[in-house]
Amino acid sequence: MSFKFIFIVLLSCITVSGCSDNKLSNEDDKAGLNESYKKGYEKGYDQGDKDADATAGNKPLARYKGLYVDNFSQILGDSLLENELLTYARDSGFTTLSLYGLQAILKENTITETITQQLSNFIFKAKTNYSIKCITAVGECADFFRNVISVYNHFRPLKHQRIDACNLEFEFWNYVAIGGEGQENYCTYYLKKSGEKCDVKGAYNYYIQQLSEIHKLATADSCLCETYVGYVDAHQAKEIAALVDRVLIHAYVLIPFTTYDDSYERLSFFGGTKDTTNIILIFSSEPKFMGNWLKNHEESTVFKTYVGLYNIIKNHFKLHLNLIGYQWFVYSDMPKMQFGKK
Repeated sequence: MSFKFIFIVLLSCITVSGCSDNKLSNEDDKAGLNESYKKGYEKGYDQGDKDADATAGNKPLARYKGLYVDNFSQILGDSLLENELLTYARDSGFTTLSLYGLQAILKENTITETITQQLSNFIFKAKTNYSIKCITAVGECADFFRNVISVYNHFRPLKHQRIDACNLEFEFWNYVAIGGEGQENYCTYYLKKSGEKCDVKGAYNYYIQQLSEIHKLATADSCLCETYVGYVDAHQAKEIAALVDRVLIHAYVLIPFTTYDDSYERLSFFGGTKDTTNIILIFSSEPKFMGNWLKNHEESTVFKTYVGLYNIIKNHFKLHLNLIGYQWFVYSDMPKMQFGKK
């Protein structure tokens, strides 16, 4: 992924799992999935979709459906591109837009009335004309949310003009993103300046401090605090869960059938915390992941399949999880004509 934000109106969450105290091993999980979904998998997920619908009791599977928007700086201010994005989002059922690039658009020392008005107009149009409920700002540090997003919101009297959620996307587990001396990366921009070592431990220390500050800011501003997590251990999951309204976990695979297995370990870590954690799954439309699959299938099938897999497995950790919906990464790679639709 690249680099992700808060909510005035809190989403009500739905637990789509059938929970049990009977803990199964990962091997048992996989065996159950293979047995229950082999037929659906081989027949183009038709059976998997039916099982998922039945398990959900014909209720809406996702209370949250979001889209990461890349290249937003090239879209903002161009009415044709703005309307193309918003029309696609509305027609595809997306109700949340997570905007990348706001750090570049709303730099603290270069914010102009024209830029802020363009953003305000875009958000107002999205919420009032295109059924968008939440605009999320994606960023890498607390200063961005404190000095830019919070200030922007305080000058917007109408909630339909405001940013609703703050998403911290700082990949503390990513050795490449952390980098080292002489490179433009976390080490150069953040870790050295904060006195942290340029390694995974130092990156996590920096990340959790930033998340704590964003949590306090979001609470004061009546926004939601969320974060993207690629890889964590159980201790990190416990600390993160205590600071956020929701956690975004990726399941980056080639086909829907393997999404649950890809996310299983991280789900178990967050489900092992004492409090209930709201979980949003992230699927990728990039060519190296489900891009090719999406050319011939409806995107909503992925979450249906995931819910079917999730509900089949009886596991105690789901007692502490709310699977509230899903998000696609990323707008520029999404098929602009949905399969089966004109």
